[in-house]
Amino acid sequence: MTKTELSKILKSVPGAKVHEGEAAMESSGEYPKIVYWETVWSDDMSSGSDYDTVVTYQISVVDRKPRGAALLNLRKILKANEMHPVWYHERVKPDSGPAYYHSYCSLEVLEDIE
Repeated sequence: MTKTELSKILKSVPGAKVHEGEAAMESSGEYPKIVYWETVWSDDMSSGSDYDTVVTYQISVVDRKPRGAALLNLRKILKANEMHPVWYHERVKPDSGPAYYHSYCSLEVLEDIE
């Protein structure tokens, strides 16, 4: 899968705003939302002398309730595309503002990083 394909999958989740970049986790007032950003790079050594980079993205779903529609729909879409990541869940209570639920997983994509 490429980053473009990943973005297309995330944007296909009905009713969820999608943002790239960890800073979007802090934006308030927008629920549910999906936020993704790169966390790891590793070289794909099997592609001959012209290497690709395997980039691991964290995919976060933020909602006011656990097991919200955006999370369940994303999980269904990923399963339909034969992707079965491990999901983690937490309830977050910020210093100011109401609590929210954060569910997240990691997915790998191939990118050409110079």
